[in-house]
This record gives sequence, C-alpha cells and structure tokens, in this order.
Amino acid sequence: MTRLFTDGAEMGDILFWNSATGVTSTTQKRSGAYSYLFSNKDASKATPEIGEFYLRSAIYSSVFSGAPVISWKNSSTVLGSLKINKDTFYPEFYVGITKVATSNLFINLSTWYLLELHVKIADSGLLELKINGVLDNSVSYSGDTQPGADAVINNLYFYGYSCYVDDIAINDTSGSVDNSWCGDGHVIALVPDGVGDASELTPSSGSVNYLMVDEVPSDGDTTYVSGSVAETKDLYNFTPTGLYSGSHVVLRAFVETRTRDTSGSAPFATVIQSGSSVVEETTQYTTLSYASYKGTDNYLNPATGLSWTVDELDALQAGIVIKE
Repeated sequence: MTRLFTDGAEMGDILFWNSATGVTSTTQKRSGAYSYLFSNKDASKATPEIGEFYLRSAIYSSVFSGAPVISWKNSSTVLGSLKINKDTFYPEFYVGITKVATSNLFINLSTWYLLELHVKIADSGLLELKINGVLDNSVSYSGDTQPGADAVINNLYFYGYSCYVDDIAINDTSGSVDNSWCGDGHVIALVPDGVGDASELTPSSGSVNYLMVDEVPSDGDTTYVSGSVAETKDLYNFTPTGLYSGSHVVLRAFVETRTRDTSGSAPFATVIQSGSSVVEETTQYTTLSYASYKGTDNYLNPATGLSWTVDELDALQAGIVIKE
C-alpha cells in the first residue's frame, strides 16, 4: 500500500486538513456530495517525507483575481509550486520561487479540471502535469527541482480565491500499487443507515445506535455513541453505493470516523465486516477534540482476498471497537 491519502471532503467538514484558514466544505463538487471552498484562504496537509510523488486534485475557479496554487514544502520552505497565472490563466511550474515552465493550455473559469502532478525533487529532477488525463508536454520541466538542501517534502499547501478543490489523492513511488499517476477517481461516502451485527456502544439518546452517527457533516456532541469497556463494538449497515457492476471499478474500501475522548487519549480500532469475515484494524488513539481517523485501505475484500465487487461493497458492515 503506497497511497498516502485521499481527501475527506465527502465527510462534509475540513478535518482532513492539518491546518485550514477560511476553508469551508460546500455542496459545489466534482463528484460525490462535497468539495472544499477556498475563499482567498489556504490549507495544508502533512505527508510522510518523500522526494518523489504523484498528486491529483480537481479544481474549479470562479474568478480570475486569485488563481489556485499548490505548493510542496519541507516545513515552511517552499520547494516548488504549480500556479494558475491570475492574468493569463496558464498553469506554471515553480522551483522554489522561480518560474521554470509555462503551459500553453488555458484554464477556463467555472469549469472542473482534474490536475495530476508528477514531482521528482533532485538536482536532475522532473516536473510533469496532466490535465484531464492528458500529459501537458508544454509545461514539462527536466532539471534542478531542489532549490536548497531539502530533498524531501513533508507537507502540501493549497491556496485559492473563490476556488473549489475536490478528489485529492497522492501516491509515492514505492510498492507494487499506487506508485505512479493517480488517474481519475472519486471518493464516495457511505453513511450508516441501519443497525449491523453488533450494537454494544451507548447511544447519546434513544436506543438506535446508527441514528447517532449518520449525520454528514458530523454534529459533534449533539448525537453520538460512546463506550469505555474494552472489546465492545458497534457495526452499521450503510447506504447503497449507487454503482453498477461492470460499469464501475472499486479500488479500495476504508472506514473513516469522527471521534474524540472525554478524558485524554483512548484507544479504539475501526472494524470492517464482509460476509462472516470481521477484521479489526490498527489501534488508534483519540484526543480531547474531534478528529478524522481513517482505517486501512482495503484494496481487496478481506473475506475473499479478491477485488471488491459492487454487491460486496453494498453489503459491507463497518464500525469501531473500544480497545484497552
């Protein structure tokens, strides 16, 4: 597994970002139900330390005055950027703060574009851009992409002015999967719509657990389930995907939660069930504030060891278990 993250816009909040100023979730979107709206503001997302990566992001700009920027950074040091020029609306590559290449392809307003970047940071490095799946050779750059001593990034920075961002993904270059261009793709949020095979946690009100966790975006402490006894868990059934076998390919399934603890760091694990196979994933630790917690990228159905089918995804159950 080498995909480092996929965006959490489908959860209807901004907890995907490590920091975000004036960024909101909105129903204007390329796919699914939500995207992020940047209103002359910015956000950053931490990454592992990597020197070569492939980044995908869909963008939609409604005004020329503040064009989108995607930068790759080591801490606060900008190693490079892709900028859409606010006057010409041509994509431009920068190494550090120096422009090194300009596209001859115009980015229209009020139109969704899928941008994919290939960045290799080195004295003999590489910058490449695909627009809607097509390599833009006019802006490709081979040369020194390492403006200083830093040869790896550890965070990504996004800025926009009346700009929408959706369908973010990033790959590194290791492993046997997710080691090249991300390609087109969408993240679909399946929302709990029924009690599953376990209902052991305590609802904040009433007696139907899934009704406490079916809001998108999360309503925080208005409704929730809670527990303190180790190995107690909840499983939920989910809304159908709306996908069709033979027309759609399921690349992965993962569980994502909005979770906090009332006294400190408490352990829990996401759980995924397909058929009779129940898999508890890696233990994670909460904080006092609600945060986004993502489980394992299940490339294969753990019950079969084969690629997911749409029918299997529609029948999936998932939830969380309290750990010691």
